[in-house]
Amino acid sequence: MSQPITRGEALAFQARWRAVNAHQKEELRRATPDEKLQAADMLMRSVDGMGWRSALAEDDWHEHELWNELRKRLHG
Repeated sequence: MSQPITRGEALAFQARWRAVNAHQKEELRRATPDEKLQAADMLMRSVDGMGWRSALAEDDWHEHELWNELRKRLHG
């Protein structure tokens, strides 16, 4: 069985994750609206590949129609 981590190790772990989170926030802040839209588009396109289609509720159709309109505008 592995040994429990020390308080110092736990604090170092937390500090590393704070640094990761700060870096991710900075990347998002610097991303252009087009880059953010493309990232969201990629996530929406992954619905079928991840098997999430059945999890989407039927009453979400309006949001999906809005998203499809945004995707058309992005891709022409």
